[in-house]
Amino acid sequence: MFAAAEKVEVDKLGRIVLPAHLKEYGRIKGEVMVIGAGDHFEIWDTKAWGTYKNTLETP
Repeated sequence: MFAAAEKVEVDKLGRIVLPAHLKEYGRIKGEVMVIGAGDHFEIWDTKAWGTYKNTLETP
């Protein structure tokens, strides 16, 4: 179910570093959106999230 999931460490300032292969998988090039999804969160490229969100809001 979560083939692209990976455990990462949180630094002392509360930051994480996304591994390069996950950035490539998610097509992340710059700013991201962190989306709560039940018991986990998803990291989306900001533009990709906007496009996806618009498809959900369109009747």
